[in-house]
Amino acid sequence: MDERKLEFFGDFLLKWETFDWGLRSFASIALVALGVALLCFIPVLRISVERRQVLAVIGALFVMGIFGGLVGFHGGNSRIGVVGDLMPAVVALVAGIAAYLFGVSERPPGPLLFPLLASFVSTLFIAYGMGSVNRGANDEYATWEGQCLSVFGNPDVLGSERAYRNAKEHFGDYCDGAF
Repeated sequence: MDERKLEFFGDFLLKWETFDWGLRSFASIALVALGVALLCFIPVLRISVERRQVLAVIGALFVMGIFGGLVGFHGGNSRIGVVGDLMPAVVALVAGIAAYLFGVSERPPGPLLFPLLASFVSTLFIAYGMGSVNRGANDEYATWEGQCLSVFGNPDVLGSERAYRNAKEHFGDYCDGAF
């Protein structure tokens, strides 16, 4: 049996670049979620210390931030409109769950409701911007690559030494990264 086929992160089964991009994206979202969770923790610091639930509250804020960050990043990164259409449904779901868990109708909302929603919504908007910047960079690269392929794939440019030199002089540095 060919040993090359047994490679998990080789060309046969999975490419490492896919995981690398996913891990970097998640790490960025986790960093933003942690920062937002710590900021949203400030208003409930005293209550959390009194109830001896500091780690539980920070954990809940972080998880809500992660959830908002993933929804936001993928919403911003997507070119398909259905992701944007799903955003209000996800926000309504999270708000409903948070209201149910931390503030039922018989009593006023608990002190954690608003920081949880703030963590979710803040991270969602920040990550939406991160995703749209990522999408813009990918679109820019695709345009760049397409332009270079149209210039250096043109039979008139490839057939003439002078035209090729001229194209290389004008687009060489620009297109070296595309090939």
